[in-house]
Amino acid sequence: MAGAPASIDGVPGGRERLARHKANIIGEEHELGAWLHFQRSKARRGQLDPQKAEALDAALPGWRSGRARGRRSRSQS
Repeated sequence: MAGAPASIDGVPGGRERLARHKANIIGEEHELGAWLHFQRSKARRGQLDPQKAEALDAALPGWRSGRARGRRSRSQS
């Protein structure tokens, strides 16, 4: 991304929402979502480097919980 703020191991900063990693999402968003999903998995197992966790906390608030599961209600669309 041209002009994007500093990144964390390839994660562009300044994103307005968390990326997705589902099969129907392709390209950069899919790659970013898959990477973030893997970081969450590592954090749950206690294998994520503390400095990387701090950097993710600063760059992507809410990254540990991700998006809400399930479908959005019609009022949220």
